Amino acid sequence: MPAVQKFHREYADRGLVVLGLSVDEDTSGVAEFVARMGVTYPILLVGDSGVDAHYGVSAVPSFLLIDKKGRVAQGWMGFDPSYEVRWRRSLEAELKQ
Repeated sequence: MPAVQKFHREYADRGLVVLGLSVDEDTSGVAEFVARMGVTYPILLVGDSGVDAHYGVSAVPSFLLIDKKGRVAQGWMGFDPSYEVRWRRSLEAELKQ
């Protein structure tokens, strides 16, 4: 989440919209967790949003770069510190289009 928050801060003024997706069935602790982690981007709840089914999210965590037309331009499953470099490259390429 810190890496995603960093992207949210760095790229928001260039058109990046970051959305988190909570898969927790007990949503009572989601707001507390988000506040504790310092997350300022919106968090959607799986049951309420349907975004997981729409984009085929089947692993946690998953990271999707969705283009301006709503299509998945790139996707990553799980997390690896090297993703930050990959995200940046993919995002910069997408923003040039």
